[in-house]
Amino acid sequence: MNTFIGIFLGIVIVFSSFYFEGGSPYWVLSWTAMLVVIGGAILATLAGSNWNEIKKLPKLIRIAFTTNNYDYTKQINLLVYLSTKARKDGVLTLESELDKVKDPFLKKILQYAIDGVEAETYEKLCETELNYITDRHETYIDLFQRLAGFSPTMGVLGTIIALITTLANAAEEPNLLIRKIAFAFITTFWGIFMANFFWLPIADKLRNKHNEEMQVFQMMVDGVYGIVVGEVPSVIRARLSGFYPTQEQFKILNERAKFKSLKKGD
Repeated sequence: MNTFIGIFLGIVIVFSSFYFEGGSPYWVLSWTAMLVVIGGAILATLAGSNWNEIKKLPKLIRIAFTTNNYDYTKQINLLVYLSTKARKDGVLTLESELDKVKDPFLKKILQYAIDGVEAETYEKLCETELNYITDRHETYIDLFQRLAGFSPTMGVLGTIIALITTLANAAEEPNLLIRKIAFAFITTFWGIFMANFFWLPIADKLRNKHNEEMQVFQMMVDGVYGIVVGEVPSVIRARLSGFYPTQEQFKILNERAKFKSLKKGD
């Protein structure tokens, strides 16, 4: 939602500036300029990537405009429940609980525990899984960053093309010539606009979503690790709760911070 609001308000501010300066927002609505900038940036990115990455652009943009609704408390309760059952009835009994696990990543690492892998092996396997996920996400983030890099260049290229064709007809009426020169800079506008109000914000949003997802996955890894080494469920809950402090914990932390500041003031 924040991504949509930011981009929408950015569009409103930019187009409003044309109106307040005595111009018309319709001046910049040039399909030719948009085609050169957007199409050119995508094709230039395709030249250095592969089609499998490019065809995921609509899906990645849709992901950037959605909000992650992680129920952290539910995940922690599930991990504590699984650790309690494993400690009481044995790790192998968790096989029957896999249907209750909806997250594919959690189900996968939980299977490692059921298979009886050693703690060191488990850590290496999880590290490899997280690295694969990070590499895949970084590839998609880099895709939008490259689009942002090509957009201004394509804007300048479009402006040069428009200026060449305009100056080639310099014998036309002066007022018409000036108008065409003004329109020649529309592609530059769209190149800068797309880079800073679309491609880069989406890249930043995907990175934020990646960081949030990695925090959730790390919590799952730590929770299942407690099952692998046979930790007490209450210890697992206390450690996992540190990933996402509750409101009560926030109050305690704030009170401690105030006490320290008062102590320093004395």
